Amino acid sequence: LRVQFWPGGTPLYQVGHKTWLQSVVAASLTTPGLWLAGAAYDGVGIPDCIRQARTTAAQIALYLSELDQNKPNM
Repeated sequence: LRVQFWPGGTPLYQVGHKTWLQSVVAASLTTPGLWLAGAAYDGVGIPDCIRQARTTAAQIALYLSELDQNKPNM
């Protein structure tokens, strides 16, 4: 067995990451107003994090606009 480390290389998720991620996402869905984004979840590269940030920001904006539409007028 030979292990080679590449300093500055892209990190890899551990075995079982997809299963862990599915359970975290399922748990987060039970808490309205909670979103998760970042390298720990769905892609470690900068483009992945940017994509997640944009998607999450759009979801938050939609959530807030729906809250505002459902707010009673006073």
